[in-house]
Amino acid sequence: MNVRSLKLAGAAAGLLLLVGMAPNVYAQSDVLNDIGKGTDTSTFEASTFTFQQSLILNQIGFMTAYQPNEVYRYKIGDAAWTTVTADQQDGRLLYYTFANPTTYTAGTTVVLESSYYDSNSSSTKYLYASYSGVNNVGVSFSTTASGYTAGNLRVSPSNPGSNVAPEPGSIALLLTGGGALAGIALRRRRNAG
Repeated sequence: MNVRSLKLAGAAAGLLLLVGMAPNVYAQSDVLNDIGKGTDTSTFEASTFTFQQSLILNQIGFMTAYQPNEVYRYKIGDAAWTTVTADQQDGRLLYYTFANPTTYTAGTTVVLESSYYDSNSSSTKYLYASYSGVNNVGVSFSTTASGYTAGNLRVSPSNPGSNVAPEPGSIALLLTGGGALAGIALRRRRNAG
C-alpha cells in the first residue's frame, strides 16, 4: 500500500469517526440565567428544579465558596441524596457532569444543595447565589430563599438527534460518492503510469 492510499484510508476512517460521534453531540441549555453574588446561611435551604417536559439531564452545577470541605449533593425524585465531586468551574458554580446523561419525564424533580462545615461557628453553612431568571427550557425552579439558588442544571431536549445536521442519508451519499470518485482517480493514475 502506498502513502497516498494510506492517507485516503486515514481520511475515510476520520470521517467515519466524526459521523459516528454526531448523534452524541447535542445542544445543552442552562436552566437559570446568570448566577451572581454568592452568600451562605446556617438554615437549611435547597433548590428544586421541576421538569415540565421530557429532558436529558447533562450536568448539575453547585454554588461554591472555594472552601476545602464543601459538600455537593443532589436527589432526583424520591431517590436518596447522592454526594458528588464537582470539578468543572463556570463562574460561581462547579459542575458535575454525568457520565451517562439520562432522560427524565415531565414532573421529575431535581433537588440540590451545596454546603460546607464552618469550623469558626461550628455549623454547616449552605451556599447560595443570586440569579437573574429562568430560561425557557421546560424546567421550573423554586427555593425557599427567594431570588437565590444553590446551583443550576444543564439540560438538552430528549430527542437530541433533531438538533444535529446533516441527515444520515446525506452522509451515506457523501461516503459512497466519495469512494466512487476516489476509485476513479486511482484507476486513472494507474492507467496513466
